[in-house]
Amino acid sequence: MAVLTLLATSPHACAGSVVGGARRLGIQLPRLGSSTLQTPPSLPCAPAPQPPPSLLLSRRGGGGKKEGLTSIIFSGLGSFLKRVVSTFLAPLAGSSPPSFTSTFEKEFGAAHVPFLEAPSLPLALAQARASCRFLIVYLPSSSPRDEKRHKAFCRTLTAPSLHRFAAAAFVLWAPPPASAPYRTAGKELKARHFPYLAVVHGGKKGGREEGRVVSVKSLHHFRPPPTPEQAIMWLNRTMEIHGHILDADKTERDFVLRERKLQLEQKQEYSKALQSDRKREAKERAEAAAAAAAAAAAQRKKEKDEARRARKKAALGAEPKEGAGKSVCRIAVRMPGLNGQKKLHRAFRSDESLEQVFDWMDVEGLEELEGAKMVLAGGRGKGGKGLAFTYPQDCKMSLADAGIGGQVLLLVESGPTREGGTGKK
Repeated sequence: MAVLTLLATSPHACAGSVVGGARRLGIQLPRLGSSTLQTPPSLPCAPAPQPPPSLLLSRRGGGGKKEGLTSIIFSGLGSFLKRVVSTFLAPLAGSSPPSFTSTFEKEFGAAHVPFLEAPSLPLALAQARASCRFLIVYLPSSSPRDEKRHKAFCRTLTAPSLHRFAAAAFVLWAPPPASAPYRTAGKELKARHFPYLAVVHGGKKGGREEGRVVSVKSLHHFRPPPTPEQAIMWLNRTMEIHGHILDADKTERDFVLRERKLQLEQKQEYSKALQSDRKREAKERAEAAAAAAAAAAAQRKKEKDEARRARKKAALGAEPKEGAGKSVCRIAVRMPGLNGQKKLHRAFRSDESLEQVFDWMDVEGLEELEGAKMVLAGGRGKGGKGLAFTYPQDCKMSLADAGIGGQVLLLVESGPTREGGTGKK
């Protein structure tokens, strides 16, 4: 209403405001002249409504030129407002248009040649090439006068013979008319007339992304749309000329699959080897730690044994001599750990305990004192008694009480205490 009021009150002010506003918005208005505003054929729009006679005002002297100027401005403004509304407000009116597949199957059924659902032409080309098939691109016309041709071609797509022929090497992609993918595909394929029907292939070139290089292999005139027999002949001719491209795609795909399988196997083998190495290294570390702990324990035991034997050696004192007023017993022992089972000899007083005899054997290198056992050679002591003594159960007995005197030979066994080790038997 504000624009109409402005036009009604001052055509010259309206013209200046429209031209100035268009320049600020970066809009190129058509040149003013005697001819009316022409819209581009690629963007049809409804004819601008004619303003009422009350809006076409003129002044005296030159009213014809001013009246033409007002008509041109009003017509251009109406077209501009219509394009703004269709561009910015139409997406807000509802969701995106339904897909070609859903529209087709709703009217013609689900039995048809293979359709491909992809949001853009590059993705459709990439998917078709991954399946080693050509892509049939169909861009339907949005004009009502092409409705019959569109339906005739849709009926062709439902033919069982065409379905069987095209399923192995072709897949069809058709974006909804007037959608962004539709316009982009039309520009990329340089489509000059609609409906547009062509067989295309997407590949790589110069390191570009797969599917971005579009090659039109066969273009159908669509006048009239092909029948099932004509479509089969057309696609068969395309295969005769360009079928080697699909063979190359299959070879490349098989090579890629083999490489991926080989890489996967190598990755799995590497993972297994890595796990095996980690287990082996963990085992080696555990064994090394155990060996270090055992060595440390052995060293501590050795140091402890040496300190104990040093104390016992000092406590034993000098070996007694015969004729010192007390009876002396000379003991010879044979025990494990001595080179060549060598005998050891030492004299003890008869009132000394068996513990001192065990300590002497410990000082001389008895392997294990705890549970060590002394057995009198021949099995008889004084009075014909069989003698056997165990450490530490019999340590408090003196040699005289044990029946050991004179010269005796003791056989010594080192080891843990045996059950029933009681001392004298």
